[in-house]
Amino acid sequence: MLFAIKIINPSLEKQLIFTSMSQTRLEAHYENRTYYFYLISKSPNKISINAYSTEYTFLKTEKGWENAPTNKNMMAYGLIAVMIQVVGA
Repeated sequence: MLFAIKIINPSLEKQLIFTSMSQTRLEAHYENRTYYFYLISKSPNKISINAYSTEYTFLKTEKGWENAPTNKNMMAYGLIAVMIQVVGA
């Protein structure tokens, strides 16, 4: 998903970027299903999302992207891969 934002007031830039990341619903297609989620944060080795009122954190390891040990629920590796692709990591 690509979109452009024109910043009229530079003092609102950080707030606008945070809002666009946290308020834009993303979707991942996996095993004939569509999963909706929101991006919370993204860094080169860590991505946090919110899916269905649950926060998931994924960590980049030697094996690839994996569930963080602190996640309340563990997400399937195939779905993690699709979500990582959607957020562009």
